[in-house]
Formats: sequence, C-alpha cells, structure tokens
Amino acid sequence: MTYEISEATKVIIEFLKKGKNDIKFDNDTNLFEAGILDSLQFMNFLMLLEEVSGKTIDVSEIDVMDFSSVNRISSTFLAELEPT
Repeated sequence: MTYEISEATKVIIEFLKKGKNDIKFDNDTNLFEAGILDSLQFMNFLMLLEEVSGKTIDVSEIDVMDFSSVNRISSTFLAELEPT
C-alpha cells in the first residue's frame, strides 16, 4: 500500500512518537541526537518507510543523514508521492 505524502508523513511521525511521550520534537529535530530514532528501531523504521513510500530501500546505499529529521526523510523518500 502506497500513501500520499501527508498521510505517509503522519504515519512516520506516529511511529517515531511511540513510547516517546516525554520527548518533544518537530519536523526539523535531529531524530538521532534527540534519542527518537536509534539503531534498535532503525530496521523496523526502514520496513515502515518502504511500506508508506512503495519503494524498496537498498540498505547498502543508506546515508544515515537522510534519516536525521522528518523533513529530511520526507524530501529523500517521499517527495515523489502525490500531495494531499
């Protein structure tokens, strides 16, 4: 199932918020520095990102900076989705 960009961004934010009620962040917050995304969650996050984007992500070509913020994730992986 492929989502539209605003739907996909909402799904991503909900995933990132799970269990992190005490951490406030916005779309420009560095997710790694804030402790929102870590190496244990990363593979689950990649699977979610593949689902919402409709694309396979080649793990061997990942640049960790592409996952540094919600805005960076959106521009790198969701830019081709239809806006809502």
